[in-house]
Amino acid sequence: MFELSPSKSVTPHSSGLEDTVPLAWSPPQVKRNRGPKPDIEGHRRVAGITTQHNGDWQHDDQALEGLCKTLDDAKEPIRKAWAHWTPKPHSWTRAAEYRRGLVVQRLEYCVKMAAKYSSIETLAILPNRS
Repeated sequence: MFELSPSKSVTPHSSGLEDTVPLAWSPPQVKRNRGPKPDIEGHRRVAGITTQHNGDWQHDDQALEGLCKTLDDAKEPIRKAWAHWTPKPHSWTRAAEYRRGLVVQRLEYCVKMAAKYSSIETLAILPNRS
């Protein structure tokens, strides 16, 4: 399929009197995905803890507080981007106090990503967003 033709050659010097060196063929490069790789294990850990809480943590403040306390007890790290908030949350509980909506979005995202990369049917606990 990919053959070198004798007409395509490279001369090491410009005089043309030296032996010609054929062009080397290299296989096409594999296209890689750009950007950082997703933290699948982190998503699975958060989703595992989230699925254990049967409460309506999306709408109930007490259930969300209990879920965040469980995440803190499990020493699950918060998002790195949250370190730039003012004031800085150093735990899931503080992050939920400061910006509840973003914490709920993060928990929903972790559940969706864990379901995407595993065969566990965890999407049943998320509300329908249409």
